[in-house]
Amino acid sequence: MLKIVPKFILSLAFLAVVLCSSNAYAQTEISNTGFTQGNIWFSQSKLVEGDKVKIFTALWNGDQDAISGTVTFYDKSVILGQKDFTLSPNELKQASIDWQVTAGDHSISAQIVNAKTLVGTKGETVYLSNNKTATSEYTVPKNPALIKVVEKTITKDALAVEVKKAGEFIKDNIPASVAEPVSQAADSVDAWRDSTASSIDTQKAEVSAEIKKLNEAPKTADSKDKSVTEKPFAYVKLFFLTLGSFIFGHKIIFYGLSISLLFILIRFIYRKIKNR
Repeated sequence: MLKIVPKFILSLAFLAVVLCSSNAYAQTEISNTGFTQGNIWFSQSKLVEGDKVKIFTALWNGDQDAISGTVTFYDKSVILGQKDFTLSPNELKQASIDWQVTAGDHSISAQIVNAKTLVGTKGETVYLSNNKTATSEYTVPKNPALIKVVEKTITKDALAVEVKKAGEFIKDNIPASVAEPVSQAADSVDAWRDSTASSIDTQKAEVSAEIKKLNEAPKTADSKDKSVTEKPFAYVKLFFLTLGSFIFGHKIIFYGLSISLLFILIRFIYRKIKNR
């Protein structure tokens, strides 16, 4: 009996040592700190493909020590972004990232990683019970406006390719004695078009500034008379300058109108000669 008792006492002592050592290396768990019940929300109620929105979540520290860590935002398993944070005791704080909305099915969530308590100059790694948000499911449809933009871009690119092909065909099939003067003339016309567009833009800015000055002038008898006489002409001038800027600023429109006017002129001259 005396031999059995010491063995029993030694076994209990060994078990106590094991338990104490395991607790010494275990990670501290904090149950009242982490994400709030609101989980995930966005800066706008309706998600539209192509829009830039903010994804929000809220963090709460119910512990007596300050907490730091990183919030990682996910779309399914894809990381959308990360945000570092520091929370004082009993502090509520938002964390957010920017997100360019894409079409399709999305599962948005957030998780806290690298959580630490800030005690003095040392940080102790901790485990937060509320370290994950619930997953928010969203389906974003295709944005028709973006489809039209893509179609316009494709059409413009295709037109540029055809114009390049036409230029190469002319270059390969017209003798150099004819092609070089034509090329020089085309360059001169395009340089004139570009300089004219710049000049019109300058005049348009000046007229816009003049109209703004008329609108902001103090309401006196002289200013009223001046506004009545000058403002309508300024708006008419601005209209024609805007139209000219649009025509001269776009190659396709400028050359398209030029060819159309040239065709009308040639047809007019041809009819006059034919009717003599």
